[in-house]
Amino acid sequence: LARHIVMSMHNTASAIFVTSVIVHLTLNWKPMSRYIAAKINEYSPFKIELIIAAITVTVLILLIGTHPLHLR
Repeated sequence: LARHIVMSMHNTASAIFVTSVIVHLTLNWKPMSRYIAAKINEYSPFKIELIIAAITVTVLILLIGTHPLHLR
């Protein structure tokens, strides 16, 4: 029984975290996109490297994040 309670607490905390992230991104989308655009323009010689790094990090996060769900 205790294991199910811990799993339920974990799942609830995860749902709250994901919801908070989505709300945060929604409310702050314009400032974040302007900041990212300014940084990309600031480091224009490294634009390709920055894009490759961002894509790599995104893919790694998605792979690690979906691992517990056993998505194939």
